[in-house]
Amino acid sequence: MYERTDILIDLNVLEIIIGFQDENVIMFKAVYLLAKTFILRCSDENKFPNLTAFKKCITQFLLVEKSMAMRNSKITEFKNMWSCILPS
Repeated sequence: MYERTDILIDLNVLEIIIGFQDENVIMFKAVYLLAKTFILRCSDENKFPNLTAFKKCITQFLLVEKSMAMRNSKITEFKNMWSCILPS
């Protein structure tokens, strides 16, 4: 259970691959896929993954998501989905 959101994340491989559509795990899946992509990119560049660089990757992703939400007039949905990791 994640302490800040009280969301229990109990996924099996099939749910991750196919895409279980539960609002509580959409954020987790996005960060999970970002992490996998980040690790693969580091591996391709023969670099060791580090947390600081991954945080920058998440920040860039959130900026793109926020821009799309603003363009589509869905900023409230964006804030609700990402509120647990957005700065206050």
